[in-house]
Amino acid sequence: MQLVPMIICVAIMLVALRRVIVSLYQIPWIAKAWKAGDNREYFRYVARAIGEIILAAFLMGVVSFLLDSFQINASSFKWEYRTIITITLAALAGGIFLISLYFAVGKRDPRKREQEALRCAIKQNDHTAIKKLIESGANVNSPTVGGITPLMVASSYGNPEILQTLLTAGADVSARDDSEFTALLWASHKEQQHVIEMLLKAGANVNEESRQSISALINSAASGFADNVDTLLKWGAEVNRQTAEGPIDGLNQVTALIAAVKGGHSDIVNALLNSGADVKVTDNNGKTALEIAIEKGHEDIVYLLRQAENLQNKVT
Repeated sequence: MQLVPMIICVAIMLVALRRVIVSLYQIPWIAKAWKAGDNREYFRYVARAIGEIILAAFLMGVVSFLLDSFQINASSFKWEYRTIITITLAALAGGIFLISLYFAVGKRDPRKREQEALRCAIKQNDHTAIKKLIESGANVNSPTVGGITPLMVASSYGNPEILQTLLTAGADVSARDDSEFTALLWASHKEQQHVIEMLLKAGANVNEESRQSISALINSAASGFADNVDTLLKWGAEVNRQTAEGPIDGLNQVTALIAAVKGGHSDIVNALLNSGADVKVTDNNGKTALEIAIEKGHEDIVYLLRQAENLQNKVT
């Protein structure tokens, strides 16, 4: 009769062990966040590490409660795991505290504080503060923990004056974050063709892609940003590029046309077809844009695609 509760206790202990491993995994990120001068990320990782240890301790308390409640005869076992777990959790908590203390009291490059202040000023649209920070020597290309540069932040927030100030100060339009996103790809997450055009004029590659082969055109087409699409097409975006095969939130092995059809964006579909989008390309399920449009009931898009298909068949 005691077998089931013992199995439950072992399962809970395994979950607690996993939480301890997760807490240990935060240590290199704590160091990386401090090195990057990102206080928010630093304290987030510290808090998560300590929280995981607290959760592990709580789970072990549940195990102790279950053993006592079911009167399982495992007194030596309970003594051993309680001693080991107490020592281990205390050591982990102490270790993380000492690591955090080391970074907190250690020497820190004052430039890091300036760079963190620069990112905060960009998010707050404080143009005056940004100019002062750059004049005082803040590095406009210094990345955060995830490789995000001030230009990427500015491209996402879309203030053209701030963007121009960063570009004039030497911000790198080709820099990539840990997901291989550039400032242009960040900008394409919103309807802000003026930002996209500024980046392209500054030398950004209109066809650059993320690690999963998502281009600014595909990103904008999927989101229904028609002005973005028009600007990117004007600058020569390759209309038939296809994303990689893999789990990409509905953008699995698609072109800009298929992405626009899935979203029901008829104006973008029309613009892409006028720019030579191939209606015969299939997604990861082997479906063409037309088949997807029929399946989703987008009658206006079905009409556009059938017209384009007939025209392309005549040409070939």
